Amino acid sequence: MFDAGKRATFFDMIAHPFWAAFRMYFLRGGFLDGRIGFILSLFHYIYTMAKYFNLWYFGKENEHVTED
Repeated sequence: MFDAGKRATFFDMIAHPFWAAFRMYFLRGGFLDGRIGFILSLFHYIYTMAKYFNLWYFGKENEHVTED
C-alpha cells in the first residue's frame, strides 16, 4: 500500500479495523459461529490495525536520525 502511494492517519488506524471486524462479525455472519466467530473477528481487527499502523509508521520521517 505504501509503494502504491497510500498513507495512513490516526483515524485510519481506528476506523478501518473497527469496520473490518464489524463487517466480518455482523455482515458476513460471524456471530452465527459463536465464540469462534467473535475470536476470528477480533483477530481480523488486530491484523487490520497492525497493517494500518505499519503503513502510518512507514510514512513517518525519523527526525532524530540523519545521514551524516
